[in-house]
Amino acid sequence: MTSGTNPATTIALCGPIWAKYNLLRTANAIGLPLTGVLSEPDSVGKYANFQHSTGGTTAHASIHWTPDTGAWSIEGDIREKWLADGGTSGPLGYPVSDVSQVKDGAGTPIGYISHLTGTPATGAAAITDGNNTGVNELHGNIHARWQATGGVRGPLGFPSTDETPTPGGGGSYNHFRTPGAGADTGSVYFSWDTGTWALYGAIRERWAALGYENGYLGYPTGNEYDFLGGRRQDFQGGYVHWIPGTTTDTPYAPQRDIATADLTGDGKSDIAAIWDDGSLMLYPGDGNTHLGPAISMWPDQTWNGMRLTAGGDFNTDGKADLVAVSGAGNLYLYTGRGTITGGAALNPAIPLWPNNSWATIRDIAAGNLDDNPHADLIAIWDDGTLHTYPNLTP
Repeated sequence: MTSGTNPATTIALCGPIWAKYNLLRTANAIGLPLTGVLSEPDSVGKYANFQHSTGGTTAHASIHWTPDTGAWSIEGDIREKWLADGGTSGPLGYPVSDVSQVKDGAGTPIGYISHLTGTPATGAAAITDGNNTGVNELHGNIHARWQATGGVRGPLGFPSTDETPTPGGGGSYNHFRTPGAGADTGSVYFSWDTGTWALYGAIRERWAALGYENGYLGYPTGNEYDFLGGRRQDFQGGYVHWIPGTTTDTPYAPQRDIATADLTGDGKSDIAAIWDDGSLMLYPGDGNTHLGPAISMWPDQTWNGMRLTAGGDFNTDGKADLVAVSGAGNLYLYTGRGTITGGAALNPAIPLWPNNSWATIRDIAAGNLDDNPHADLIAIWDDGTLHTYPNLTP
């Protein structure tokens, strides 16, 4: 091949790099070679550099090959970004696609993208060049979440930042913009405690206005989902609920203890929680890992005297009951009504133990341990031993 630096000399290309070059040269997507086939720093891959399709003596593109990835080109601003991040020796790894143009649904070009292997430590990666974002990279868990939402054609659009550590440590993020937007419209946040989740639209706006992950809501703990005529997203410290025209944020109330049981009689597990103010609240489950907003399940705030709870059918009537240990060490049974009416899902307390010897019990739980319809109580004693109480009756 004629050299791009000296037309009087030739450069030899061979194998997969030669085959890829022929395809790109035919499409007028690459210029003449500036180097022959060279070895990568890892001694596994091969590469060659090329001029722009319009000429020049500076490398505008390169083709990289390994036995596992095959031969792919990378060029222009995306290539410069990749080289600045270490090229094949950096966290983004080898290209596994050519740089390709991205178009919207109307066929209008909106940017470019290159997919890369990443490394075992970082995971798969991409570099994008959006019309309104510039050139940015994303990798690993954030890249995977972005891809799962639809990538550049999804609700997040193009990344507008590189992956960046959160100011307080403990996490990282990329911001995103949809095509044509003048400011960021989405984000993906990762933390070791909460996982990797996407935020966009009105819910993200409210969360950002409250201080992002440094606000009282903290990190997201899931993606947004359908909820009560709108959309909801849960966070460490509360949730944001959007319905057309209105966006609200709600903190989770402090809870002293919780128990799980089907307290509404709909065949789905719910959570009963004692709040710090002594209220007993019900979070109805939807059977799909989500809970509804808190509903009062007791008409007053007298539960501040209770410290432990457990849920199960203790009177074998087919309705979930609640067992509670008071601060004084008494054990009570609150039989369930199977529904919430008049702010009460339970009947009045019935003493379940003849004395107050439960004061030193560390924790309790309920389950069916002997294969009969009657729920059994399990308790951890103060000395660390575990005990069962089968067939407890008032």
